[in-house]
Amino acid sequence: MSKIKNCISLMVVVLLAAVGTVATTAYGAQYPSRTIHIIVPWKAGGGTDSIARGLAASMRKLVHVPVIVTNISGSSGAVGTLDFLKRRADGYTLYFNGDADLDAMLYFNKNMPVKLHEFSYIGGVYSTPVWVLSNAKRGYHSLSDLLKAGKKGRITVGVAGLHGMHAVVADEMRGVKNLHMQIIPYTGGATLKVALLGNKVNAGVIWSPVLLPAVKSGKINVLAAGAYLDKISYPAVRNEKTLKQYGIPLRVSVTRGIYVKKGTPKAVVAKLRKIVKAAATSSRFKKFGEKFGFSPVWMTGSAFKKENKEYLSDIGSILHKYPLQQ
Repeated sequence: MSKIKNCISLMVVVLLAAVGTVATTAYGAQYPSRTIHIIVPWKAGGGTDSIARGLAASMRKLVHVPVIVTNISGSSGAVGTLDFLKRRADGYTLYFNGDADLDAMLYFNKNMPVKLHEFSYIGGVYSTPVWVLSNAKRGYHSLSDLLKAGKKGRITVGVAGLHGMHAVVADEMRGVKNLHMQIIPYTGGATLKVALLGNKVNAGVIWSPVLLPAVKSGKINVLAAGAYLDKISYPAVRNEKTLKQYGIPLRVSVTRGIYVKKGTPKAVVAKLRKIVKAAATSSRFKKFGEKFGFSPVWMTGSAFKKENKEYLSDIGSILHKYPLQQ
């Protein structure tokens, strides 16, 4: 009798598993059937927000449902990240951020209840280095000019958040070169842009190609970059020197991409990867990217996950060797 009961129990388990698989597959086949929301943990108007909106426009053409970007900013991305992780893992709420920004937020907020393993990685779509900018009225034409000014007297350098890679770059500049520098944290790239255009700080550290139109018009000067700018769409700045060439031992870039919450059905994740890849490689998004400053990329979910994990480790290595001064 017990053998019969065990056999029946096993059959029930197998049947339920089969039903669950069919239901998940059907759910994936129907996806998406309603509005997709993309959470950007920064204010509207910054680089990450602009790229997210460019990608969303390309996605709309493919899925035929609304794709809406929602900005939830605060605490260097922490507020929007926590909000995202409270949402259902159903593929209808996506998270768009840079791997360097997410990793810096996690590194500097170790008590925050967020870990990389809580995300599933759809793919990266846009990679750019950091750059150091200054209002042309300041008269700096290279990082050497800013460094000289910081040796002679006090200078101010704006960053897009107190705890982020921009702040790390500024602090390493200050420490390695022994500058008289005050770091001014803003609430994201959008507000730092305003400060640079308004000549409120001597210089600013921000992700390229933010403020490229102002660079083209001569209002903003590029002083240095975190990596080579050879792939930027504006030839005049392709030969700008890197931080390393100025004696600051950092190579800093970011890849923005799409994440979903861990636990999202596998069929939905697979479908979403196809959608985002098609959007990222579309002619529409390519036109946006080239106008914004760089051609888009497509980084697979596994490669994007690997880069996220490596970046988190790299931040620790950088700060172990060059501890923050602030």
